[in-house]
Amino acid sequence: FRMIDGECAFALIDTSARRLYLVRDAGGLRGLYYALKGDRCIFAGRPKALLADSSVGRDLDEQALCDYLTFLYTPPPRTILKGIRKLSPAEFVCIDERGARREKYWNPLRAAVIEGRKDAYYVEAFTEKLKEAVRKRSGSDGELAVFMGGIDSAALAGMAAGVVPGGIHTVTGDMQLPGGFDAEQDDLVDLQYGRETAKVLGATHHEFVLDRKDLARDIAFEVDSCMDDLSAPHLVFPATAARIARENGARVAFVGEPALQYSAGVIPVVIKHLAEKWWPRRRLPGIVKRLMAWTADRTVLRNEPDDIVFIFRREFWRNLGKGYPVYWIHKPGLVGKAKRKVLAEDVWRRCADPESVGRIRLLHGEVSANRPDASVYDYVYFTDLMNVTDHALRFWETACAANDVEFRAPYLDRELVEFGFATPYSVKALESKFLIAKSMKGILPDEIVYREKAGAAVATNAWVVPAMPGILRQVMREAAPGLLALFRRPELERIIKLHEEGRYNLQYQLLPLIGLFLWHRRWVEGKSDIGDLLADCFSD
Repeated sequence: FRMIDGECAFALIDTSARRLYLVRDAGGLRGLYYALKGDRCIFAGRPKALLADSSVGRDLDEQALCDYLTFLYTPPPRTILKGIRKLSPAEFVCIDERGARREKYWNPLRAAVIEGRKDAYYVEAFTEKLKEAVRKRSGSDGELAVFMGGIDSAALAGMAAGVVPGGIHTVTGDMQLPGGFDAEQDDLVDLQYGRETAKVLGATHHEFVLDRKDLARDIAFEVDSCMDDLSAPHLVFPATAARIARENGARVAFVGEPALQYSAGVIPVVIKHLAEKWWPRRRLPGIVKRLMAWTADRTVLRNEPDDIVFIFRREFWRNLGKGYPVYWIHKPGLVGKAKRKVLAEDVWRRCADPESVGRIRLLHGEVSANRPDASVYDYVYFTDLMNVTDHALRFWETACAANDVEFRAPYLDRELVEFGFATPYSVKALESKFLIAKSMKGILPDEIVYREKAGAAVATNAWVVPAMPGILRQVMREAAPGLLALFRRPELERIIKLHEEGRYNLQYQLLPLIGLFLWHRRWVEGKSDIGDLLADCFSD
């Protein structure tokens, strides 16, 4: 399996040994799920296919629920359904008369760090590996679409334009503010740079602007098509972007994720600063550690989601105080005391790991096992890579599949990922996206490469975030009693009210709750009215 190159998930049957192998690709772009029922193994690329078998139940896995509330998706090997399991990226499971045994066949941290080279070496090597990763995944003439937002996706478009003779399609989306685009947003709007990038590359460009009704439609699509494996709704773009690509003849699509392992961002810098300052104090007296954890838990519902420094300082204190790994996820959902107060006490007691620290210890264990001298950056990059693959990319992959478009991710190319982890952080930190930006020299002008990305945050904060309390109250009002029994209703109302009053922006705490209730309504209760429900909540 170490020779697998590309995005795939498959099964192999060894008839002589009566043995079944289920294998997921190294990048984890394709999902693979299975259920063991007596002497049978049922497997498929999506959980909803397994649910067609009446022997596969729909009972909730409470440990997976705890994990989901923190990570905003259900980390492998669990799914939200007790009888269904899934593979991790670069993993296979061997099933025979002795049972099921799981094993990882690849880890990018096995590649040794390449030290002592000039900057030009890393830029040249990265450029060639990225070009080859794009070439291997590009379709025939005129059949490739690149979903564009920032420099990561623009770099894929730039490379693709040089290897697809017949030209490529580019697709860019944005979200409309309640009163339309204002002057301030126009300066940063992604549509403008999408047009300019396409013009420079000679690409056929397509664009769209979502309003709140479109958003309600697309979230309903995500619940129906993508969320049979529970994840918090992605909220923007995949469904519409995939549909536009298909309507214009594209058969293959790229998106600029996950490119974090090739970049230097604020997250690892903050973590390293905290580690250098506080990690030597990890032998502090127990009472001091407990005070640090208590202080962090007291502030868990008192942050703005974009205040990265505050979030990581708080999380670092909490994890250090409790003896946990120091870094978990970029923007966590419900953690610590906040999660305990929301969940019913009996649910908390029944879970072996209600704090969900086991997932992070597993990932950090992979890092230390494959790179004994790992830096704090290795832990951050590897943890984020595993989280991004099984969360955000799942929506893009499923949205493309629903529109008969093959979704591929050049940034998950094995050789490219290994090179990213082999490049010293000091090189990546020469500027925010040093390798990616330099790979575009002579292909895209600096005003595109170094421009500031807007994304959908402006419009999201303007009317998506304020709509969250109404959505959650509506789905709670009509939720099944068994689902509501898993939570403390007064505490749910309290955090809804805190958000609604504008005292705190709790979108990342409300989002997994909204996703859970919508998922349960569609996939357990079997209701098909998600679109109508969301349309009412997003109405003027």
